[in-house]
Amino acid sequence: MWNRKLFNKIISELKKKKIIDGRVVKSKEDIYKYLAKKLFVSVDTVKGWTRLKSRGPRDPQVRKELEVILGVALWMDIEVDEMEDKKTSYSDFVKKNISECYSLMKDYLHSEDIQEEEVYCIMRFELEKKRISIPKHIFKKISNFADEYLDPIVYDYDNLFKECYTSDIGHYKDNVFQIDTEDGTMKHISRFFNKIIEIEKKLDDFAMKELYPILIQ
Repeated sequence: MWNRKLFNKIISELKKKKIIDGRVVKSKEDIYKYLAKKLFVSVDTVKGWTRLKSRGPRDPQVRKELEVILGVALWMDIEVDEMEDKKTSYSDFVKKNISECYSLMKDYLHSEDIQEEEVYCIMRFELEKKRISIPKHIFKKISNFADEYLDPIVYDYDNLFKECYTSDIGHYKDNVFQIDTEDGTMKHISRFFNKIIEIEKKLDDFAMKELYPILIQ
């Protein structure tokens, strides 16, 4: 279970010491930005880990790297829900709906209109329809993943895809980004899809860790 209080305490201590991982920092915002850069997540995601009811990073690799950076274990004993998953046998109906949740998120990542809010909201609506058919703690894991990794595609787009809008690609004119060259266009497209591939890998890792063990019971 994510030790939010310890994480907040460490952030406060690092602010007082004005250093993290050998790097000078002046504020909590600097610490959040440093962690975000090192862990390849958004600053808002890191801030979210400090909030009440946060379950911390969902990606196992991010968990490990965060603990290495801070030099402390941030997870307590295994959650009761995870223990229950290991000893509970679920019906084929439940497994089917869990699998469909994964498919909905996967299809969304493959959508040509992935940036459109309407497309994202439709996917989330379809996920919500599965809520009644899936045990509460399992659905919460699915919903939390979507909140952390899919939601920013629409609602934190500028930050998530900032590498697509750099000076080597183009420039801003009247608050509109203009791509200067054909090479810039290729870089823009490549970086955009690399970010989507990165998120899709997180989805597959999440599915293998949290969903697959349930489906093969």
